Amino acid sequence: MVTNGVFKILYCVLLFFCVLVLIRDIVRKKAVMALRSLYMKNPSAIPDVRELAKKSVSDNDLGVVSSALHIFYELIKVCRLLQKLQSCIVN
Repeated sequence: MVTNGVFKILYCVLLFFCVLVLIRDIVRKKAVMALRSLYMKNPSAIPDVRELAKKSVSDNDLGVVSSALHIFYELIKVCRLLQKLQSCIVN
């Protein structure tokens, strides 16, 4: 099992790759896809996933943008689930 420290190290590496402008498009796309995979496994390991996805959505490459939209899709699913849970608790 992967520890929380390993996730933080991977997060820092991914952030480094996402921030660099000189990286080829495919590497940025793969970095965003890896970010989504990490978020799916452990959401608390990546505290500012929304900010990283926002930066990726404004990328010039459509592959990077579409990968970032998958992150927003996962965030929307979580928000809908929380809203359903809240409505069940209230009712």
